[in-house]
Amino acid sequence: MLKRLTAFLLVLVLLFSCMQIVRAEKVQTLKKGSRGAAVKTLQTALKDLGFYKGKIDGIFGNGTRNAVKAYQRKNGLKTDGVAGPKTLGKLYAKAEDGDPGDTPASGTDSPSGTDPAAGSVILPDEVNAFLQSLKKSSGAICGTLVLSREGKTFLTWSFGGADENTCFRIASITKWVTAIGLMTLFDQGKLDLDKDISTYLGFKVRNPAFPDTPITARMLLSHTSSLSADASNYHPDWARIGKKGYDPIFDESIEPGTVYVYADYNGALFGCLIEAISKQSVQNYLSRTVFKPLGLTAAYSPKFLPSGTVSRDLLNPNGRVQISVQKDRNRAYNNKADPKGNNGYTVGKLYINADSLTKLAQMMLNGGELNGVRILKENTVKLMEADQPLPAESRYGLSTARLTGFDRGTWYGHQGRYSGLSSNVYYQRETGITMALIMNGYDYKLVDNVVQPAVSILTNMEKLETLCLGKESGS
Repeated sequence: MLKRLTAFLLVLVLLFSCMQIVRAEKVQTLKKGSRGAAVKTLQTALKDLGFYKGKIDGIFGNGTRNAVKAYQRKNGLKTDGVAGPKTLGKLYAKAEDGDPGDTPASGTDSPSGTDPAAGSVILPDEVNAFLQSLKKSSGAICGTLVLSREGKTFLTWSFGGADENTCFRIASITKWVTAIGLMTLFDQGKLDLDKDISTYLGFKVRNPAFPDTPITARMLLSHTSSLSADASNYHPDWARIGKKGYDPIFDESIEPGTVYVYADYNGALFGCLIEAISKQSVQNYLSRTVFKPLGLTAAYSPKFLPSGTVSRDLLNPNGRVQISVQKDRNRAYNNKADPKGNNGYTVGKLYINADSLTKLAQMMLNGGELNGVRILKENTVKLMEADQPLPAESRYGLSTARLTGFDRGTWYGHQGRYSGLSSNVYYQRETGITMALIMNGYDYKLVDNVVQPAVSILTNMEKLETLCLGKESGS
């Protein structure tokens, strides 16, 4: 009888152990949008280790997600902000031991939270103070910043309910992204930079004062085409260009190729060329050749963004809605090749987030390739950064701005400004650093035609890098 009882108890112990193993294997994956007791447990563990500064409310929002990412980053885990079995297993083991893992030691580089109401990000106190000062002086309603070096993010900061995955209508950075798509056609041998673009478009594009001077893609991409900075008619009747009473889109005092004048309409024609040559809409072509291969969240209309994507309205300097995401989503979009019809989208209507801008900058910095996916040839990237063989001196290579005067080298990339939104994406070859900055709902001030927050960050980049990565990184 005793032997039978012992055997029965042994079986119960084994069954209980197996149940525990099954439970362990089915650890709940927690991510943005999750709610309940499991999220409270996660928040408590993160708070105990110094990664979370918000409320223990059981709601997996931006603050919890940023805290998870900070923990993952410091502990060699995939930095995706999703608390899966690996993250939870390591986190709870460390929480039980009272061991925070690889969090910074206390002192100058100790972790501290940013705006608790907007989410928690672990940053050195001095970095946090600098960014909070930047936010306060700008008066922006919301924004996000991502800095990376050699492909690895070393600073992520957001406020106002946005984060690096929040999409914004990004203004003129649209031109840079579209130009990357256009240059894939150059790599395929389908675009000659010095050929009359009229031969591709099927309609004649000429400055009426210089009818014998062809307009080329190189001129468009370097803003030397003589298109007017004041042109706002993105769907002109090309047969009437130059006729009396018709809205002029060219500066008739300038011969094409001879003078740099930044003009939005150059970007409109980037899209015209892509659609005329590829026989696809610019949305479909960029999605196939750039967005999907790099894993970007980007679209020329919010209706094409993945389900669940968080997007913010474009605000004016008073913080009021200037362009509503919902209205943009409800607008009809002709998703077919139509060079005369879709060109306005490539001036400044791209929706994209800071994380995706960072990937694009990293791709360019890496010579046209990212994570084994090649978008452009290395020589094409160099060409986009370089002075062009034209009489005009331009601040641009091929739709790639060059900022000089900052420490350690030239910054390449683009900026966008519209109403109260500014966006910036830059990379520096000498340091391997990229910057993606988006700020929304403020009256920006310019320094040498670049918004003040971006100038402040670029000016202090070496210090930010040193504080976030350690003393040796700034050498």
